[in-house]
Amino acid sequence: MHAEQAYLFRHAVLRDAAYQLELPGARAALHALALETIEATVPAALHDALAAELAEHARLAEPPRPQRELHYLWRAGVYASRQYQPAQSAQYLERAARHPAADDLTRVTRMLDAARMWINAENMAQSAVCARDADELARRLPDVMLQARARKSVISALEFAGRHIEAQTQVGELLAFARRHDLKLAECSALNSLAKVCQKTDRLPEAEQYFRAALAIVRALGDRGREAGLLNNLGLLLTRLARHDEAEQVFRKALTLNEAATGKPSDIILGNLGSLYMERKQYAEAEALFEQSLGLHRARHYRRGEVIQMTNLAVVALLAGRVAQARQRMAQTREILREHVDVSMATEMEENWAKTCAQTGHDPA
Repeated sequence: MHAEQAYLFRHAVLRDAAYQLELPGARAALHALALETIEATVPAALHDALAAELAEHARLAEPPRPQRELHYLWRAGVYASRQYQPAQSAQYLERAARHPAADDLTRVTRMLDAARMWINAENMAQSAVCARDADELARRLPDVMLQARARKSVISALEFAGRHIEAQTQVGELLAFARRHDLKLAECSALNSLAKVCQKTDRLPEAEQYFRAALAIVRALGDRGREAGLLNNLGLLLTRLARHDEAEQVFRKALTLNEAATGKPSDIILGNLGSLYMERKQYAEAEALFEQSLGLHRARHYRRGEVIQMTNLAVVALLAGRVAQARQRMAQTREILREHVDVSMATEMEENWAKTCAQTGHDPA
């Protein structure tokens, strides 16, 4: 932007003081002028980066522009998501969902988007609130696919919160609903969730049956992306069953399918394959995969994934006999845990570290 187009007030305090001196009517007129000017002079391709500002101008203009505010709130949420700012994205999307100008369909879809982003931001409580609100409203709408999405959102919130028994009841309802309305993807999603519940409750043979039933559906649909995700989940189960050769083949196929579907490697599948190699005492191979996964998590600012892979790198270094490096990595992990990740996550990582220290005869402190 040219200098003459930049803001005249470079000091925030001076700018705010000048703003407060304006009469309310003049302020509202200035907001309307700013909105119209930016829309008219800034290329449309740059509007996403300015969406939050444009939404605020639309809100404060006289007369207010509620539909434009709603539109820019959504675009601000999408932009923040692309910048790997999930909490900020969720806030904008939830504001859009609860906006008085939003119709019921918009409310549900934006609330579902917000629920997903709150999970990414590791705020499980707020994700559950958004998911429940979306589900309650979706049940009053005629769109059965939207109803299935809302039900799945509730299940996801329960799963991430560790409330697996409650999730099982919801999964059973979703499965029956999906079959009643012949919603194949929703049926697949329910089977996948049911398999996860079985894993958490130590019903491993049942879990494998549900994963394979879900795989049959996505293969018939030709959905390679979903097939990759299901294969990753099946690989985790096979690892737990100590069927390591099968698990490796499944993870490798999942990586190939995911890259074909998305054009990039999967940080999650790489990390899970690394964990399999660590169990097989192939420490060099495991470490390389953990490093690759860590880089991908950092690139998208996903702190939870970063903590998991840093803990894995500390553990594999300890198992390989590099004690000083292992302790340094764990100290770095604890710094991130104190600042960014919830208490349950910190407890889980510390337990993994303590278990490895006990196995190798080292003090976990």
